[in-house]
Amino acid sequence: LPVTFAWTPSRSCALARCTDAKPGVRMPRGRSRALSTQPRAWTLAVSQAEVATAVGYVIGAGSTAVYTPMIFRCVTRRSAEGLSPSTWQLKFASYVCADFYNLSRHYPISQYAETITLAVQAFAMTLIVAFFGKKPDVLAGTGFILVVGAAAYASPSGADVVLPALQAISSVAGASAVVPQIVLNVRRGGSGEFSPVTASLLTSGNLVRAWTTTQLADGDPILLAGCGLGFFVNAVLLGQIVFYGVGRDGMSLIDLFASDFSGGSNYADTK
Repeated sequence: LPVTFAWTPSRSCALARCTDAKPGVRMPRGRSRALSTQPRAWTLAVSQAEVATAVGYVIGAGSTAVYTPMIFRCVTRRSAEGLSPSTWQLKFASYVCADFYNLSRHYPISQYAETITLAVQAFAMTLIVAFFGKKPDVLAGTGFILVVGAAAYASPSGADVVLPALQAISSVAGASAVVPQIVLNVRRGGSGEFSPVTASLLTSGNLVRAWTTTQLADGDPILLAGCGLGFFVNAVLLGQIVFYGVGRDGMSLIDLFASDFSGGSNYADTK
């Protein structure tokens, strides 16, 4: 992606260049005129890989805010009502497997920076669901996921056999993680405490990450499949949230997305 910048010096600049000459040295006639009309150009060549790397780091930085609204929302309300524990266990497993897989493939950290931050946030959400939902068994499952991922990474055949298989499974699991939440929303007749900001960031993030994967990970088919599935299911979840909030409850889009930072309930869920 070549980017060219052109600059034509002004007459005053040209004259200044002339006066910079050493004392006693006459500048040729017309030199100042030539300097005032001659354009200067610089070309900055930026490859798609470099752009993808920058975008990858931006996604990684932005991903720190993906589940933050939901964490803030649940903690301030001291409630995890309407959130499926299995959703967060599957999400955490998906992110952990993705991190170990990318490490084993020696991909640049800009390719998977967001899965590192998302794994931490998913772990925090798992703790929140376990604490407010009084479900300590959820924590045992989370610890088991960490042990399995670390063991697969450390095994001699991990990079070639075990981790690719786990990544393929986790890609499906990560996308399927949203399905229990979608089903629960249908049963409840509302989206509970699931954040519209989070759903939007996940939907758009999967779309952008699919492009960076083609640039930074040579279009890894396992990672691309995960991005495609993630985009689809999160788009369905986002559609649900908009439907219940705007279509049914009559909220504006601004009020719907601002509800993450309000103290009251956003949805008139049917219990």
